[in-house]
Amino acid sequence: MIKYFITLIGSLILSLNAHGGFKKGNGGNTLFCDGEYKTLDIYEGEKLWNLTYSSSNEQLNWKNNLNDRLSWSWEHESLELISFLEAFESEALFINGLNLGPVDDSLHIVLPKNCQIIQTVLQQFNPLPNEKRYWINQEVWNELPPLSKSALVLHEVLYRKFQHPDSLKIRQLVGLFFSDQWENLSASQRINRLKSL
Repeated sequence: MIKYFITLIGSLILSLNAHGGFKKGNGGNTLFCDGEYKTLDIYEGEKLWNLTYSSSNEQLNWKNNLNDRLSWSWEHESLELISFLEAFESEALFINGLNLGPVDDSLHIVLPKNCQIIQTVLQQFNPLPNEKRYWINQEVWNELPPLSKSALVLHEVLYRKFQHPDSLKIRQLVGLFFSDQWENLSASQRINRLKSL
């Protein structure tokens, strides 16, 4: 019965793709290395841009952490992003037992040896009525630490607002947003970083 259900869901996804019902807009990626999961945004922040992340980020609920940081970082500019954040879970379909197809918009520069990159979120441009905007790999989501969950969701809501053809600039901003270095920026510098997208 379970195999039948998985086959049915897989066929439905292929059918939607074939008939234009599901249009991939953006995807969020996770790295799986040495038994640990981390979003590409945070990994690149550490390895490419020498950013550091406080361990307190891992002690907080991902949604509260993200909501608080959005509020003090961008004030009025964050209102639309917060509305996207508030709707995120109700607009998400968490999928078990299936891998999400690649979006290939990351243009990632490095990939560590012996690591796997996993498509964790697919976002639709214009979901049909009663369709979900975000399709999420439930198994990976469950393994992500709070910081990576916050980063993954911010990545998606920023993409929803700005809809870049690739995710490189968004990953750079997300990596900086959660870093210790972000707290040293002035209010105008933080707003300018958002407007640079």
